[in-house]
Amino acid sequence: MHSAIALCHFIARMIRIAICLCLALTGASAETTAPQAGAPPLKVVLIGNSYMYYNNMPGILTALGAAPSSPRRIITFQYTVGVVGAGVNFMLAPGISLIGPGIDDVVLQESAGSLISNPAATAEAVRRFAEAAKVAGARTILLTPWAHAWQRDFQPAMDQSIQHIATDLGALVGGDVLD
Repeated sequence: MHSAIALCHFIARMIRIAICLCLALTGASAETTAPQAGAPPLKVVLIGNSYMYYNNMPGILTALGAAPSSPRRIITFQYTVGVVGAGVNFMLAPGISLIGPGIDDVVLQESAGSLISNPAATAEAVRRFAEAAKVAGARTILLTPWAHAWQRDFQPAMDQSIQHIATDLGALVGGDVLD
């Protein structure tokens, strides 16, 4: 029973993240979602670990962008891996290759384990992604990872690390949309 409740909470959180990210990316609000006539599609690169991969975050964003009430269509490009603990440093070379002219946003999802074990490596990898995004004229959005049950004590430090990295780089923090 406990695991079923935990799974429901996890699924609800993923749906909230997808909806909030979609609203943030398209510039919409919950009250105003009238389609913008002739608005070009929003091109988003998603780079992340098993949270994005197994929950099909790129597919969810594409579907939300295709909804009749969406102000802009969303086209996603992804480098996501279904490996628990795969951090953005692991995804650096293949992920950066997706960032180029015409990309509007680069969304990064770090793993909790990587952020806890080596925040300096995370900061360096995110800096390199942010530089590529800046050259392409894109925004960088960091999704705050959440701790697994055995890592709950680390959540405040992870939140602070992501916020610090975002502030240093002028990036947005997607997790802030949820609070």
